[in-house]
Amino acid sequence: MQCIVQAANILDTSEYEVLRRGYIDWHGSPPAPEILQQAFRDYFQHDDPPLWGRHYARKIVFEFQRQESARVTTMRLLATLLGRGGARGDGRFRLGA
Repeated sequence: MQCIVQAANILDTSEYEVLRRGYIDWHGSPPAPEILQQAFRDYFQHDDPPLWGRHYARKIVFEFQRQESARVTTMRLLATLLGRGGARGDGRFRLGA
């Protein structure tokens, strides 16, 4: 599923690791190797990740998008406050001026 790949890219890790972390997030403990291997096999062969893997991946993607949106909003606010294109235009931030 695309969300597993996106989460792996965001975390700079493998899809297998995303599933492992998803299992821990969902169940509270690491998976037995055979459980994780079967889950990855099903995901890889049938594009059918387990519920806990998909849930974790969506959380990662959602949080990344939320933070990215906040970053863009902050940068726009700073650009406005620093006067880019405004009357001051010198790039210095002044409080109470």
